[in-house]
Amino acid sequence: MFLPIHDVDNPVRHITMPWVTWLLIAINVLVWLTVNALDDQGQLAAVAAIAHIGGPLPEWTSQVTGPLAEISLPGPVSALTSSFLHLDFWHLAGNLAFLWVFGDNVEDALGHARFFVFYALCAIAASYAEAFFSPGFFILGASGALSGVVAAFVMLHPRVRLWALVLMKFPIAVPAVWLIAAWAVFQLFNVAVQDTDAGVAWWAHIGGAIAGAALLPLLKHSDVPLFDRGVRLKPDEG
Repeated sequence: MFLPIHDVDNPVRHITMPWVTWLLIAINVLVWLTVNALDDQGQLAAVAAIAHIGGPLPEWTSQVTGPLAEISLPGPVSALTSSFLHLDFWHLAGNLAFLWVFGDNVEDALGHARFFVFYALCAIAASYAEAFFSPGFFILGASGALSGVVAAFVMLHPRVRLWALVLMKFPIAVPAVWLIAAWAVFQLFNVAVQDTDAGVAWWAHIGGAIAGAALLPLLKHSDVPLFDRGVRLKPDEG
């Protein structure tokens, strides 16, 4: 629907560098490169091993061979590890664009350690939401966790202007709340029409967003306001 490019005049204030955001980007890229280097059986085994969230395994997993075929992670662990698997380069790149644009400001509001916990909990909540509403559906990708990051960002900086590509063609700059509200409506519409043919985990997006909205007030720094107006003068500029 849209791809974020840049948030305008929205610097970090509590951290010097978004180390955890960069670490998560690096892990996602490393996992994609590693899995992509496997043969077809290896890739299927990786999916079966680290992306299955409870319930009976699909029939195709019985055909998987190799060392990874013997691995079966506990549900909560695979609910997290599944978020680091991506179908292809564009699936990975699209998700990491969201993490690059929104992650640093959410990490700034929470701090490094709490942002990592926040991200992990959003990923787990997203996976279980999809598993509950779409049993047997394998959840792949960071979009559920990033839905939590997006929800947190709009609660922190709704009026910050975002540059984004709409329909991957048209660059626009509008307040974050407009784009993210349109994104939310798009998710709810697809859930309402039960659009499972697209292979998109819509319930994971909604579950991740709800988790992010619920966790942000609990984990943010006490001096970080919600629904900030965006740009503020620093003490030496007032």
